[in-house]
Amino acid sequence: MNKTVAILVVFLLAGPALCWAQSSGRIDFEGLLQVYLGWQEGEISRTTCDGDTSCYDDRDYSSYRMTAARLRVKARATERITGQMTIDASRDPIILDAFLDIFLKDWASFRAGQFSLPYGFENYVSRFNLMTGARSLIARHLWDNGNTAPYVRDIGLMLKGKYSLLNYEVAQVNGAGFNYTSDESEGLFSWGRDNNNCKDYVGRIWIGIPLFAGLGLSRYEGKWEDSQKRNSWAFDLYIDTGKVIFQTEYERGHGLMLDGEWSDTDHCGYHVLIGYRFIPLLEGLYKYDKFDPTRGEIQDSMWDQYFGINLNFRRSSRLQVSYVWRNEEPVDLSNNRFQAFISAKF
Repeated sequence: MNKTVAILVVFLLAGPALCWAQSSGRIDFEGLLQVYLGWQEGEISRTTCDGDTSCYDDRDYSSYRMTAARLRVKARATERITGQMTIDASRDPIILDAFLDIFLKDWASFRAGQFSLPYGFENYVSRFNLMTGARSLIARHLWDNGNTAPYVRDIGLMLKGKYSLLNYEVAQVNGAGFNYTSDESEGLFSWGRDNNNCKDYVGRIWIGIPLFAGLGLSRYEGKWEDSQKRNSWAFDLYIDTGKVIFQTEYERGHGLMLDGEWSDTDHCGYHVLIGYRFIPLLEGLYKYDKFDPTRGEIQDSMWDQYFGINLNFRRSSRLQVSYVWRNEEPVDLSNNRFQAFISAKF
């Protein structure tokens, strides 16, 4: 039996079972598709140029890119045990989430597997709900898999719960990021493997008023290998009155990977976003986003300013258009960007 026939047989046999499971409420499916269109005035090939303009390509370019092709499956085994798996065919690794939840009480439940880390505000915001369509400089430099800590996802155990308006999540993880398919067997980039004898600890505690406001504090403690510390903490605040939208986050830490090299320095960053919902269909926004990879030791800060408009359609699709005015030290190179995201969930 060839591979194509085998796949067809599996779908024919599994289809009715999945339909029954979904109709019975045991399995739910969710999907997200997102397409990016960007035009940029040039490109910087490294995080920091240090005055060396050889890392800058002054040619304008435009690009279409598939930024999300996700399918999420949620399954309920019992009243207290559920599971979730999320895949994204637009990226590698393809498996984003794969975990089991064991519910005990409102104030105490367990999660085991690969999951988003409880750190910062943006890590709790889905790609569809990001106001700018793209994550902040903090997220892109601190949570990118294989580059530094904290990662956006990792493998381990989590304890979480809530009491009234107070929420908490605390996790012990490998500190090696995604369960990544890699031929590497040692060093900093053995993704998905615990490459030292230590575990990393990460947690967030926050007070949240549903559909209105939240205030959170996060902490990460870990190491690269055995001696290179990578610790950080973050503070976040968000408010949504129905008309006015305000989001801010500040992060500060020690230990960073810059362009594949370990940097034993402090770093910090923050972003502030202000938006206004004119009507449910139309939102306007401004975002100031800054990141300093060496926290003042040398002139290498970078900051972006977003001027954007979001068009929302029936809460299941949206068009996000923005102009990003980009600056960097010590030489301000021309790399401003126009971008648009088209997203649909089902």
